[in-house]
Amino acid sequence: MALEWTMAISTSRSDTHASTPPLNRYPRPAAVRTRWLNLNGVWQCRFEGGSGSPGRWQDVLVPFSPETALSGVGRVLQPDELLTYRRSFNIPADWSGCRVLLNFEAVDYRCICRINGREAGTHVGGYLPFSFDITDHLADGENELLLEITDPTDTGSQSRGKQVLNPGGIWYTPTGGVWQTVWLEPVPPENRITSFRLTPDPREHRLFVRVETLRHAQVRIRLPDSASTDRNRPKTGENRPEMPGIGPGTGVIGPSGADLILPLPPETELWSPENPVLHDLLVEVLDAPAGESGPGNPNAGSRVIDSQRTYFALRLLEKVRGSDGRYRLALNGQPLFLNGPLDQGYWPESGMTPPSEEAILFDLEQTKALGFNMIRKHIKVESRRWYHHADRLGLIVIQDMVSGGGQQLSDSETIFAFRNRGSRRRDDTRRSYRRIRRSDPELRKEVETELTGMMDHLHNHPCVLVWVPFNEGWGQFDAARIAGEVKRKDPTRLVDHASGWLDRGGGDFQSRHTYFMPLRRPSGGDDRVFFYSEYGGYNLAVPGHMWDESRKFGYRFLKTKEKLEAAYAGLMRRQLIPLISHGLSAAVYTQLSDVEIETNGYFTYDRKILKMDAGLIRQINDEIDRAYAAEWEKHHG
Repeated sequence: MALEWTMAISTSRSDTHASTPPLNRYPRPAAVRTRWLNLNGVWQCRFEGGSGSPGRWQDVLVPFSPETALSGVGRVLQPDELLTYRRSFNIPADWSGCRVLLNFEAVDYRCICRINGREAGTHVGGYLPFSFDITDHLADGENELLLEITDPTDTGSQSRGKQVLNPGGIWYTPTGGVWQTVWLEPVPPENRITSFRLTPDPREHRLFVRVETLRHAQVRIRLPDSASTDRNRPKTGENRPEMPGIGPGTGVIGPSGADLILPLPPETELWSPENPVLHDLLVEVLDAPAGESGPGNPNAGSRVIDSQRTYFALRLLEKVRGSDGRYRLALNGQPLFLNGPLDQGYWPESGMTPPSEEAILFDLEQTKALGFNMIRKHIKVESRRWYHHADRLGLIVIQDMVSGGGQQLSDSETIFAFRNRGSRRRDDTRRSYRRIRRSDPELRKEVETELTGMMDHLHNHPCVLVWVPFNEGWGQFDAARIAGEVKRKDPTRLVDHASGWLDRGGGDFQSRHTYFMPLRRPSGGDDRVFFYSEYGGYNLAVPGHMWDESRKFGYRFLKTKEKLEAAYAGLMRRQLIPLISHGLSAAVYTQLSDVEIETNGYFTYDRKILKMDAGLIRQINDEIDRAYAAEWEKHHG
């Protein structure tokens, strides 16, 4: 099934140097260097092992995984197989004297990279970016890249999301191998920025910045000149006015690895869904000796060795106790009911990889257009461009960790939990490690390492305001302890430590999932923020716009648009909105779009049909906001 906004590939599949590769926008828009080379396009791949003989080399369109239609392969990588990719590339002549980084935005799951037959690096993990310095492996002229990949999918305990070898219900077609952009980047040979961390402090009108460099150095943080632009810079400055009191070139200098403080004037505009103001920033490595940090002179006479253009925003999501003793949510001191859909990030022709930039924008812009201020990114980490657009559009993100391991609850316990009675019969301490396939301490360590890796990876994106380490007891262990560690690592965001079912009393939310039964009031004696983190899931199958016309899955089926609208309005007006008076402060409706045989989306899987009237959805969202504002005025006014 091809969507209208799928990027057209203008070259033949035999052309491994396609002039217009898919997903050809700069992949790291919150940390921009000027020069880069996109390696997306037609590669070759081969499957080996398993029950058959080594397969032949065949074309594959990167970055679409071989399981997808857009890849041109249409074959599932099995757990006992080795998937090898290859392609050739040349280094641009003007990169002479630079180090060259090979960047992978995501590869699932375990890979070995070889350049011209020599190992350049290895990586384990399916959802986070990584890179290798391949300079010492390069030859003059043409170079060969080989990437060898294995993926156990659901036969292993690694973080894998909803990928299974036998999809059905809420479990989907796997994504093996390369599934995000691959690209080359020249960097200075002397030193370079390896990462930076931006932490806003709107209460004190300042920005904390920590810059890590390959070698210890002096760094400078400054606002760029408004005229300094380049063609590769992401077009995100449309809503960035000059910051009052801080002119271009103003900044701070200090040593890498230290917390530098950029003071901001009190009138600096704050970021919100209604006013998603982003402020440009330059991060630079200087050749001057390392010294003490401080405001003022940006040391303009020093030579800049490396620089990256980024942006930051000021915003604060906090829980505020009212006169009734209940906590409610506020953004920048103003009442905010977090309201949005569950978003799993799948497309029919390309699986977990968006088919185009337009596909990313469609989902985010339509979410905003329907009157939502939030989206829950469910058990997946998206591309950096996805979060960049959420930053720019002003869409708050509740970010899940990618789940793995095994199920905590039996089938009967799962139904019991779905019926809104929760589950405290199981704990998540060492007595349950075997049940959830977490007996190996190295596997548990891997989960925690990936969780902190995800937090570091997304830390600078202002749209991300809530972390979710575990979902529905799936692979859940030591949740209360881990929630505390997440909070210590990032005290600027809230934590939903166990979304649904196996509540261990940690985090900032009393978080419930309900599908079959009426929505209910919060439990007494629990002063955390009341949050329906999944509910609804009402189904309407639309013939001609389904993944499989013979199968469908959901929680309540309606036969017509009119019946769906009536049921949806009743759920919202008779069940959800009345709970606002009992402290409900956030809600996630399942879901943004259909996914494979799940037909419970606002949109069909191909995004061509909105199943309900947009005006009705917006009107109900407005009613939610007004009810919440009235409740806030009563108890916080």
